[in-house]
Amino acid sequence: MIAEITRELEGKLMIVQPWLRNHSDIADLAKDSLITFRVVTCLNAHGDPEATMAMLRVLAKLEPDWANALDEEYAAPIELETGRLGLFTGDNMATSTLRYDVQPITGAQVAGRIVKEWPAVRDIALRAHRAIRHRAAIGWDIALTPEGPMVLEGNNNFDVMFLQRVHDVGIGRTRLGVLLAHQFDLLIAGRKDVWAT
Repeated sequence: MIAEITRELEGKLMIVQPWLRNHSDIADLAKDSLITFRVVTCLNAHGDPEATMAMLRVLAKLEPDWANALDEEYAAPIELETGRLGLFTGDNMATSTLRYDVQPITGAQVAGRIVKEWPAVRDIALRAHRAIRHRAAIGWDIALTPEGPMVLEGNNNFDVMFLQRVHDVGIGRTRLGVLLAHQFDLLIAGRKDVWAT
């Protein structure tokens, strides 16, 4: 296969990445697309990252056979201590009040399901944030593969609106809100000269 790709490229540069597959514990929640975990970490008063909010995401728009899906993206909140999933919901404002116990396309159980590998998913997000402490808050996209969790990317813009809808709570009433308020206080305290002018 590599030889075929090399011939087709004819000397052009290309990045070839492995095709990641979903871990068997969650594979029934999607068909073809890679399920991701959005884990939001934020620095605390000691400068250490904490996992503050998380959701399991399924991108229906990447599923060729899901033309009847009401939403392009679905997610379920994750209980940080246990890895237990909550009710599934979509990212479309028109359908955002709908909540599902089961995945609406595959019929797989969502609410109450425990992601056994959750501690490893959470820990890889914390390890990644420790490596780049110059960012106060990051929304990590992590895939759970048969080989374990893999970081796909870190986001400065981590879709706060969808997180709030999925968790049914405003960010200000969460641990993330508390930690962000502390970060804003640090920012203001460090820029007293700017505010004084």
